[in-house]
Amino acid sequence: MQVSKVLKATISKDVAIEGSNEDSSCLRLNASIPRAAVFDGASESYAARKWSNLVAEEWGRSHDKDWGWIDRAQARYERSSNKSGLSWAQEVASDRGSFATVCYVDIEGDWLNFCAVGDSCLFLIDGEEIIFSYPYVSETQFTSAPMALSSRIDNMKMNKDNLHMGMDRIRFRAVGTKQVLLATDAVSCWLLADDKEIRAIRLGQLLNCRTPGEFKKLVLTERASKNMHVDDSTVVLLRCS
Repeated sequence: MQVSKVLKATISKDVAIEGSNEDSSCLRLNASIPRAAVFDGASESYAARKWSNLVAEEWGRSHDKDWGWIDRAQARYERSSNKSGLSWAQEVASDRGSFATVCYVDIEGDWLNFCAVGDSCLFLIDGEEIIFSYPYVSETQFTSAPMALSSRIDNMKMNKDNLHMGMDRIRFRAVGTKQVLLATDAVSCWLLADDKEIRAIRLGQLLNCRTPGEFKKLVLTERASKNMHVDDSTVVLLRCS
Protein backbone atom coordinates (compact mmCIF):
# COMPACT_ATOMS: atom_id res chain seq x y z
CA MET A 1 0.00 0.00 0.00
CA GLN A 2 1.22 3.49 -0.87
CA VAL A 3 0.49 6.33 1.57
CA SER A 4 0.69 10.06 0.91
CA LYS A 5 -0.08 13.18 2.91
CA VAL A 6 -3.29 15.04 2.14
CA LEU A 7 -3.27 17.46 5.07
CA LYS A 8 -1.25 18.16 8.22
CA ALA A 9 -2.63 21.11 10.16
CA THR A 10 -3.01 22.51 13.65
CA ILE A 11 -4.54 25.52 15.39
CA SER A 12 -4.18 26.52 19.03
CA LYS A 13 -7.03 27.12 21.44
CA ASP A 14 -6.01 30.80 21.56
CA VAL A 15 -4.74 31.96 18.18
CA ALA A 16 -3.73 35.30 19.68
CA ILE A 17 -1.05 33.73 21.91
CA GLU A 18 1.97 32.63 19.89
CA GLY A 19 3.52 29.36 21.01
CA SER A 20 0.51 28.32 23.11
CA ASN A 21 -0.35 25.21 21.11
CA GLU A 22 0.18 22.09 23.22
CA ASP A 23 -0.55 19.63 20.40
CA SER A 24 2.20 17.97 18.35
CA SER A 25 2.25 15.71 15.31
CA CYS A 26 4.79 13.65 13.41
CA LEU A 27 4.97 12.18 9.89
CA ARG A 28 7.50 9.60 8.72
CA LEU A 29 6.05 8.55 5.38
CA ASN A 30 9.43 7.96 3.71
CA ALA A 31 10.57 5.50 6.40
CA SER A 32 10.78 1.76 5.73
CA ILE A 33 7.55 1.49 7.73
CA PRO A 34 5.52 4.65 6.99
CA ARG A 35 3.85 6.10 10.07
CA ALA A 36 2.10 9.13 11.52
CA ALA A 37 1.06 10.32 14.96
CA VAL A 38 -0.69 13.08 16.87
CA PHE A 39 -0.04 14.06 20.50
CA ASP A 40 -2.10 16.28 22.79
CA GLY A 41 -0.51 17.85 25.86
CA ALA A 42 -2.94 18.10 28.79
CA SER A 43 -3.42 21.82 29.46
CA GLU A 44 -4.08 21.31 33.17
CA SER A 45 -0.66 19.69 33.63
CA TYR A 46 2.70 21.42 34.01
CA ALA A 47 4.75 22.22 30.85
CA ALA A 48 2.34 20.26 28.66
CA ARG A 49 3.67 21.77 25.43
CA LYS A 50 7.23 20.78 26.25
CA TRP A 51 6.22 17.21 27.11
CA SER A 52 4.05 16.82 24.00
CA ASN A 53 6.92 18.02 21.78
CA LEU A 54 9.45 15.69 23.44
CA VAL A 55 7.20 12.66 23.09
CA ALA A 56 6.59 13.49 19.42
CA GLU A 57 10.31 13.94 18.73
CA GLU A 58 11.29 10.65 20.34
CA TRP A 59 8.44 8.73 18.72
CA GLY A 60 9.66 10.04 15.38
CA ARG A 61 13.28 8.97 15.79
CA SER A 62 12.82 5.24 15.29
CA HIS A 63 10.18 2.53 14.91
CA ASP A 64 10.16 1.08 18.44
CA LYS A 65 7.83 -1.83 19.10
CA ASP A 66 9.01 -1.99 22.71
CA TRP A 67 7.89 1.57 23.57
CA GLY A 68 11.51 2.74 23.94
CA TRP A 69 10.54 6.19 22.69
CA ILE A 70 8.60 6.95 25.88
CA ASP A 71 11.65 6.01 28.00
CA ARG A 72 13.81 8.40 25.97
CA ALA A 73 11.26 11.20 26.20
CA GLN A 74 11.06 10.86 29.97
CA ALA A 75 14.85 10.89 30.31
CA ARG A 76 15.10 14.06 28.18
CA TYR A 77 12.32 15.72 30.17
CA GLU A 78 14.06 14.91 33.45
CA ARG A 79 17.42 16.21 32.21
CA SER A 80 15.88 19.47 31.03
CA SER A 81 13.89 20.14 34.21
CA ASN A 82 15.10 23.00 36.36
CA LYS A 83 13.08 23.88 39.45
CA SER A 84 15.18 26.87 40.48
CA GLY A 85 13.11 30.03 40.33
CA LEU A 86 9.77 28.22 40.40
CA SER A 87 7.06 29.42 42.75
CA TRP A 88 5.71 27.00 45.31
CA ALA A 89 2.61 26.39 43.19
CA GLN A 90 4.72 25.82 40.08
CA GLU A 91 6.96 23.37 41.93
CA VAL A 92 3.94 21.40 43.14
CA ALA A 93 2.60 21.29 39.57
CA SER A 94 6.02 20.22 38.30
CA ASP A 95 6.13 17.39 40.83
CA ARG A 96 2.80 16.09 39.52
CA GLY A 97 4.34 15.87 36.07
CA SER A 98 3.18 16.58 32.55
CA PHE A 99 0.72 14.48 30.55
CA ALA A 100 -0.07 13.88 26.88
CA THR A 101 -2.37 11.65 24.86
CA VAL A 102 -1.18 9.90 21.71
CA CYS A 103 -2.65 8.21 18.66
CA TYR A 104 -0.52 6.74 15.91
CA VAL A 105 -0.60 4.44 12.91
CA ASP A 106 2.06 2.58 10.95
CA ILE A 107 1.61 0.86 7.63
CA GLU A 108 3.08 -2.55 6.84
CA GLY A 109 2.02 -3.77 3.43
CA ASP A 110 -1.78 -3.94 3.41
CA TRP A 111 -1.95 -3.77 7.20
CA LEU A 112 -2.51 -0.78 9.45
CA ASN A 113 -1.12 -1.05 12.99
CA PHE A 114 -2.59 1.60 15.26
CA CYS A 115 -2.59 2.53 18.90
CA ALA A 116 -4.03 5.15 21.24
CA VAL A 117 -3.71 6.30 24.82
CA GLY A 118 -6.34 8.88 25.70
CA ASP A 119 -8.86 10.64 23.49
CA SER A 120 -6.95 11.43 20.31
CA CYS A 121 -8.53 9.23 17.65
CA LEU A 122 -7.92 7.38 14.40
CA PHE A 123 -10.52 7.26 11.63
CA LEU A 124 -10.60 4.99 8.59
CA ILE A 125 -12.50 6.60 5.73
CA ASP A 126 -14.00 5.26 2.52
CA GLY A 127 -15.35 8.00 0.27
CA GLU A 128 -17.07 10.39 2.67
CA GLU A 129 -17.94 7.80 5.29
CA ILE A 130 -16.17 6.89 8.52
CA ILE A 131 -16.01 3.10 8.41
CA PHE A 132 -14.07 2.70 11.66
CA SER A 133 -12.89 4.88 14.55
CA TYR A 134 -10.63 4.12 17.52
CA PRO A 135 -10.59 4.27 20.48
CA TYR A 136 -13.93 6.13 20.57
CA VAL A 137 -17.04 5.76 18.41
CA SER A 138 -19.30 8.45 19.94
CA GLU A 139 -19.05 12.02 21.18
CA THR A 140 -20.47 10.84 24.53
CA GLN A 141 -17.25 8.92 25.31
CA PHE A 142 -15.10 12.00 25.64
CA THR A 143 -14.38 12.99 29.24
CA SER A 144 -12.37 15.67 31.02
CA ALA A 145 -9.81 13.16 32.34
CA PRO A 146 -8.68 10.69 29.65
CA MET A 147 -5.76 8.31 30.09
CA ALA A 148 -2.44 9.95 29.26
CA LEU A 149 1.30 9.35 29.24
CA SER A 150 3.17 10.86 32.20
CA SER A 151 6.53 12.62 32.16
CA ARG A 152 7.43 11.27 35.59
CA ILE A 153 10.03 8.50 35.54
CA ASP A 154 8.46 6.92 38.62
CA ASN A 155 5.28 6.55 36.56
CA MET A 156 7.09 4.35 34.06
CA LYS A 157 5.07 1.26 34.97
CA MET A 158 1.80 3.20 34.63
CA ASN A 159 2.89 4.37 31.17
CA LYS A 160 3.85 0.88 30.09
CA ASP A 161 0.56 -0.50 31.41
CA ASN A 162 -1.36 2.18 29.48
CA LEU A 163 0.69 1.50 26.38
CA HIS A 164 0.01 -2.20 26.68
CA MET A 165 -3.69 -2.05 27.52
CA GLY A 166 -4.93 1.16 25.93
CA MET A 167 -2.42 1.16 23.14
CA ASP A 168 -1.76 -2.48 22.37
CA ARG A 169 -0.98 -2.58 18.66
CA ILE A 170 -4.16 -3.34 16.73
CA ARG A 171 -3.85 -4.74 13.21
CA PHE A 172 -6.44 -3.84 10.61
CA ARG A 173 -6.40 -5.04 7.03
CA ALA A 174 -6.87 -1.86 5.04
CA VAL A 175 -9.19 -3.21 2.32
CA GLY A 176 -11.65 -0.46 1.40
CA THR A 177 -9.76 2.22 3.33
CA LYS A 178 -9.18 5.22 1.09
CA GLN A 179 -8.00 7.66 3.74
CA VAL A 180 -6.68 7.54 7.30
CA LEU A 181 -7.24 10.45 9.67
CA LEU A 182 -5.57 11.11 13.01
CA ALA A 183 -7.07 13.89 15.15
CA THR A 184 -6.75 15.27 18.66
CA ASP A 185 -9.79 15.36 20.91
CA ALA A 186 -11.64 18.54 19.90
CA VAL A 187 -11.79 17.52 16.24
CA SER A 188 -12.44 13.87 17.09
CA CYS A 189 -15.39 14.70 19.34
CA TRP A 190 -16.81 17.05 16.67
CA LEU A 191 -16.54 14.32 14.01
CA LEU A 192 -18.17 11.67 16.18
CA ALA A 193 -21.53 13.42 16.47
CA ASP A 194 -24.22 10.87 17.30
CA ASP A 195 -26.47 12.34 14.60
CA LYS A 196 -25.37 10.47 11.46
CA GLU A 197 -26.34 13.29 9.09
CA ILE A 198 -24.35 15.84 11.07
CA ARG A 199 -21.42 13.41 11.20
CA ALA A 200 -21.46 13.06 7.40
CA ILE A 201 -21.64 16.83 6.87
CA ARG A 202 -18.73 17.48 9.22
CA LEU A 203 -16.57 14.81 7.66
CA GLY A 204 -17.25 16.31 4.24
CA GLN A 205 -16.27 19.75 5.51
CA LEU A 206 -13.00 18.40 6.87
CA LEU A 207 -12.17 16.40 3.75
CA ASN A 208 -12.66 19.55 1.68
CA CYS A 209 -9.80 21.22 3.57
CA ARG A 210 -6.62 21.04 1.51
CA THR A 211 -4.46 23.59 3.30
CA PRO A 212 -3.76 24.53 6.94
CA GLY A 213 -5.47 27.85 6.24
CA GLU A 214 -8.68 26.12 5.16
CA PHE A 215 -8.55 23.91 8.25
CA LYS A 216 -8.05 26.97 10.47
CA LYS A 217 -11.06 28.69 8.88
CA LEU A 218 -13.23 25.60 9.44
CA VAL A 219 -12.20 25.24 13.08
CA LEU A 220 -12.79 28.92 13.86
CA THR A 221 -16.22 28.78 12.20
CA GLU A 222 -17.23 25.67 14.16
CA ARG A 223 -15.95 27.16 17.41
CA ALA A 224 -17.94 30.33 16.81
CA SER A 225 -21.11 28.31 16.22
CA LYS A 226 -20.45 26.30 19.41
CA ASN A 227 -20.18 23.05 17.45
CA MET A 228 -16.52 22.40 18.36
CA HIS A 229 -14.84 22.72 21.74
CA VAL A 230 -12.30 25.53 22.00
CA ASP A 231 -9.12 23.53 22.35
CA ASP A 232 -5.89 22.92 20.47
CA SER A 233 -6.91 21.08 17.30
CA THR A 234 -4.64 18.95 15.11
CA VAL A 235 -5.23 16.62 12.17
CA VAL A 236 -3.11 14.41 9.93
CA LEU A 237 -4.95 13.11 6.86
CA LEU A 238 -3.38 10.40 4.68
CA ARG A 239 -4.42 8.93 1.34
CA CYS A 240 -4.07 5.18 0.76
CA SER A 241 -3.61 3.67 -2.68
